[in-house]
Amino acid sequence: MLIWIALFLLVIAASFILALKSMKDFAERPETSKTIYSLYLIHHPEVLTSQALEELYQKVASKNFILSWEKLFKGPRQALVIYGPSNILKDYRKSWGLLELEDYSKKVGDDVKAWEVGLKNSAQKLDAKGELFGASLQLAERQEFWWQVIVRPAKVEEGKETSYRANVRVVFQTGGDEGISETELAKIGSQANLTALPQSYTSQQLVQLYMERSFPQGKIASLQKEGVPLKVTIEEVRFLLGLKIV
Repeated sequence: MLIWIALFLLVIAASFILALKSMKDFAERPETSKTIYSLYLIHHPEVLTSQALEELYQKVASKNFILSWEKLFKGPRQALVIYGPSNILKDYRKSWGLLELEDYSKKVGDDVKAWEVGLKNSAQKLDAKGELFGASLQLAERQEFWWQVIVRPAKVEEGKETSYRANVRVVFQTGGDEGISETELAKIGSQANLTALPQSYTSQQLVQLYMERSFPQGKIASLQKEGVPLKVTIEEVRFLLGLKIV
């Protein structure tokens, strides 16, 4: 009996390792770059106009860098952080009020859920109006909700407006039975045609992808559900960051 249990656990462990290897093979990750990436708190998110974001992405486009924007909620508090190449973000320290942080994502509790967000179907478009989160996001003190938006320019063609691709991942630390439910959080963005997607990965695997700030490419991109990664404009990027759209 013990032999069968040991074999079963061995198969499970091997499957998990192979799944992680598959994700790493077909996802682009900042950690594989020779460029130093850092995490910064943005003290002045009000300065993140469309013009400011376009200026930033003009700098990263030629280098094919990845930027990860992360909206963090803990109880009634919230913050916006950015993970990107230090040699570029240093130019925004003063104007954006950037403060370098340790990576919070390495501290994940046991009660965690994770999923990806995309369009309800490929025929729809993101309806970016108003505020994405609004007043409906009421977390209990112990609950944490992380909303990660990895955005990169698509292939840039001379004389044409730059288009962008966005991949959205969510991590929810439930904090017990009190507070908002996973079901309610999964409805965020429904008014904008966004939905929580059926997942082929476990929450633990998605948390790992979140921590790596990986962006799907190659084979894994073709295997994504419809509407992922999202094709967005720079103004829609602002909407996904929870910035108010008039």
